[in-house]
Amino acid sequence: MFESKAWVGDEQVVESGSVLLGPNDDTFRVTVYDLTFSFFFVHDSHRQPVHTEPTGRNGMRVTLNTYQTTTPIFKSKVGFFAGNDLSLAIRAQSLENFRLITYTFTIKGR
Repeated sequence: MFESKAWVGDEQVVESGSVLLGPNDDTFRVTVYDLTFSFFFVHDSHRQPVHTEPTGRNGMRVTLNTYQTTTPIFKSKVGFFAGNDLSLAIRAQSLENFRLITYTFTIKGR
């Protein structure tokens, strides 16, 4: 089990970071343990703010909808790890033609 020194409330931080996407970038991937999360952005009035869908045994597609705001902030349960809920908090900030993504994966502490 990952021994983190960072906690958010009673949730242990297992992965966090930032990604800068360029004008032609609309996706990025993060691997947490052996789980790979692929992130995609859409701008659609008919979609929910965040949608997760399994892409295989060890993969998850996370679609983030920027229709409501150009700086979306989400926190959502995205799966399970070691019998605990795995959650994702993410913020996408538009900077001219770029997008700065800050993400944090947490699990409930034991």
